[in-house]
Amino acid sequence: MNLAILLKDEGQLQPALILAHMAAKTKLKEVALHLRLEPSMDRLPYEDLIGRAREIALIDLETELFLNTLSYISEPENMTVLKDMHAAHMEMILERVRTILEELSWKTAP
Repeated sequence: MNLAILLKDEGQLQPALILAHMAAKTKLKEVALHLRLEPSMDRLPYEDLIGRAREIALIDLETELFLNTLSYISEPENMTVLKDMHAAHMEMILERVRTILEELSWKTAP
């Protein structure tokens, strides 16, 4: 996430968004593996990882919707959304991802 913030500060919104999405996806996979939900959890699509996290009450509906939206706008064909996005909005997105990552770490800590 630190690199995503640095990229945002340099005006590189697209790479920052992609890194934030990758950080969220990596954390969801880490949580799935840590909790040993299923043997194949590390191979589940991002949307299924989000759904499983919601099922076991690690995230609420608002967070699930945010992560799904993050996934959508991080896709190359949907990146046109970024051209109208201001750095302040990107800062809010990155802060929200950082908060989610911290919450997931806290909820799954031994």
